[in-house]
Amino acid sequence: PNISFNMGFGFLPWIESGWDKWDFSRWTYYLRPSITIAQPLHTFGKISNAKKAAHYNVKMKRAEVVEKKSFVKFQIKQIFWGYLFLTSLKEHILVDTIKKYEKIVNEKEKDFAQGKITRASLESSKISYYDFKRNEADLNKRIAEVKASLKILCNANEEDEIVFNVNRLRTIEYKIKPFYFYQNLAKKYNYGYKKLHFGYMARKYYYKYQKAETYPNIGFGFSVTGAFHRWDEGVGDTVLENDLFSFAFGFMLTWNFNFWKNSNTRKMQKAA
Repeated sequence: PNISFNMGFGFLPWIESGWDKWDFSRWTYYLRPSITIAQPLHTFGKISNAKKAAHYNVKMKRAEVVEKKSFVKFQIKQIFWGYLFLTSLKEHILVDTIKKYEKIVNEKEKDFAQGKITRASLESSKISYYDFKRNEADLNKRIAEVKASLKILCNANEEDEIVFNVNRLRTIEYKIKPFYFYQNLAKKYNYGYKKLHFGYMARKYYYKYQKAETYPNIGFGFSVTGAFHRWDEGVGDTVLENDLFSFAFGFMLTWNFNFWKNSNTRKMQKAA
């Protein structure tokens, strides 16, 4: 229900009921409070659409919060698994590859000294070797950066060592599934997708609410009106009420005639 309270205030002279005689030597204050309770029966979708719009707007805001938390968790996991990937790449691939190329370069230097190969062949092997050494230096730099990030996350000191229970990445079997499978996963777990969906639904029902604003509200209401002034006697001869309180009950029809504003609001919501 809708509950409204209004207060009227005035300062009036003595005015007889026929409005033909005024006495400006006699004045009174005049208070007219009123309380109206209206219970809508049919609003053409205003209440239901407003509730749905608010519901989806709350869900959208919650999805934004969860999305930010999930992003932070993803960043932490990315640092953790990134460190294991870099160390696995260095220990199990790059180190062995550099050792092999060192052996190749040494053998080619001997072959070149004996005149078995050309200088171009020797220099090509050296270039490949130094490329791997450069990659190793870049990899060590990246590992140091990831270590520093992990220490910050764990609130550890610089001299602390990082030790994991998992010391390498294991290969996993991955089967490509139909598109709808990943779409359903996105609907269930991707909070960026959820945020867009809830935002769309909130706008959709808010637009319906704005559209329903052009229609009236039908319901019943109860109203209590009071009147307070200084003249207790002889008030029946004036324009003021005899009764201090009045009551009213019945069906009511309220209509917002601000069509231009509602129309522009609907156009903006539809365009958005």
